[in-house]
Amino acid sequence: MEHPSIKKRPIIGNIRTLCPLNCANSDDAVVLNKLPSNNHKCAQHFNYGITRIGEETFFWRSGNCLNQIISFDVRCGFPFRERDFVDTNRDQFFSLI
Repeated sequence: MEHPSIKKRPIIGNIRTLCPLNCANSDDAVVLNKLPSNNHKCAQHFNYGITRIGEETFFWRSGNCLNQIISFDVRCGFPFRERDFVDTNRDQFFSLI
């Protein structure tokens, strides 16, 4: 008997590999870049991207992108209060970098 949470059997077109990003307490994550950028077998939103499952954030790949030798730059965003970035004496933004 099939488990009630399984809605369909995996086929090659919907199998994804998930890699945890370890972005604890992040509220945003985005793929900034892929290298080499001219690799057309990896197309964002079609066969790679970022997804959240519960509180965890994952990078995923699928299809033709799975077997490509490629690297991705990923940024995790964290919820900071505005006052953490504003100098109250001069009311100017400053960089954390």
